[in-house]
Amino acid sequence: MSERTPYEKEISKLLGNTQLALWKKLIFALEFRYGKVGLVRYNKVAKHYEHVFTSGKEELCAVCTGSNRLSFRINLSESEKKEFEMHRNTFSENIRTAYDSLTPVGNDDGCAEASVDSQGKLSGLVKLVSLKNFEDKSLYGKVRKVVRFFLNPHFLLCFGIGWMITNGWAYIFAFLGTLFRINWMIAVGYGYLAFLWIPISPEKIVTIAIAIVLLRLLFPKDEETLGILKNMHNKVKEAAKNKKKKKKGDNTDSDSKS
Repeated sequence: MSERTPYEKEISKLLGNTQLALWKKLIFALEFRYGKVGLVRYNKVAKHYEHVFTSGKEELCAVCTGSNRLSFRINLSESEKKEFEMHRNTFSENIRTAYDSLTPVGNDDGCAEASVDSQGKLSGLVKLVSLKNFEDKSLYGKVRKVVRFFLNPHFLLCFGIGWMITNGWAYIFAFLGTLFRINWMIAVGYGYLAFLWIPISPEKIVTIAIAIVLLRLLFPKDEETLGILKNMHNKVKEAAKNKKKKKKGDNTDSDSKS
């Protein structure tokens, strides 16, 4: 493959007005999702342009543009496929349709491709990228992630309610109890806050779980935010498991020494 930058006029000659509009929306959506511009290259063998998005050396997905043909390519690992199948019914119909339309490409079992021929199909394919465990660890990526959270009203509402249920009320009790010298509020508020700081406290897992339930009830079609919350939930559970294993290992070592 040789590097070659396609101009919009050249792309429009390949696609035509209708598909060109879909191409623009698809590129913009992926650039916004990943927070960076994809690598543009020309595949001489397949005779099409590829707008590729990567994480390190791994290809995440690509937009392929040929003569009257616009397609979307994505690499899904076995664990990512299992994750989708496990929660299949929680995704909207257009996402399930987009996933089912993927066909294997080449000898790579994880690489699959689907044609982009409608706005609904485009929307479903773009939301499929939430299955990818991609995280931009650069300073720009971290700042952008925080900004996206604060600009996402669905996330703020659901996570905020979950936090108020598991944390917020205790801070309110502690503040009001101290302000108005109400002893029982001080005791309950500070007592619960002390419990939250215990390593075995499951409040983070519970908070995110509540947020996921609320999101499914209030905004059932918001798969992108659901993907963010699920990713957070998995990371918190994994961290808790690792902490438990580490503690168990430390106890085993101390017993063997004694």
